[in-house]
Amino acid sequence: MYWKITVANWITLVLITVLGSVLGGEYKNPLHLIALVILIGYTAGIQLLLQNNSKIQGELEQKQEAIRIKDIESQDLRNKLSEVFLANKISRENTLYLAVYPLNPGNSFKLNTPIRTKVIINAPFQITPPPDLKIITSARWLIKVGGRVVHPRQYAGKNEYIIPVSSFNEIETISDRYFAVELQIEFLRIGMNEFTLLAETEEHRSQINNMFEVIS
Repeated sequence: MYWKITVANWITLVLITVLGSVLGGEYKNPLHLIALVILIGYTAGIQLLLQNNSKIQGELEQKQEAIRIKDIESQDLRNKLSEVFLANKISRENTLYLAVYPLNPGNSFKLNTPIRTKVIINAPFQITPPPDLKIITSARWLIKVGGRVVHPRQYAGKNEYIIPVSSFNEIETISDRYFAVELQIEFLRIGMNEFTLLAETEEHRSQINNMFEVIS
């Protein structure tokens, strides 16, 4: 666009010069010569301004391109960080090993009958204090630890029993790697009683899903 303005300026200057020469007798009049000098200076000034503006425009485009590249690099970095956080979250899964071991003498679980049950936590590393437990059930249970009732809270149609293992004396600890806590569970509904058992710390997490078949 700037080159078009430049060409137009020079064409205008030539036309004015030719016209002034025709009308002014080849600039024998000093006023005509002064006017020509002023026109040349004006055209040169405009040209310098256009060149400077073009330079500024070029620098601005370079800066915009640099900003665009920075944005792309920043987005790539955010994507990589997201992948790292996701990998870290995944790596936290199942880093603790859980087992539920009912101590009932028979092969069935009866309604309204307390059943001694051990939850065993096995960590492949030392962990202190032991992780707290959470039991999520579809049907309401009666859970006791050391004779104390663990009251559930309702969440999304489920029953959540929070068991702060470290606050109970009934926990068995071996070398800060193996933990066992004894619960007393009483089932209040016949049929399949599904549950989820979670053990979680700030750095480690594990979860199992299973069910008890309860008969009358």
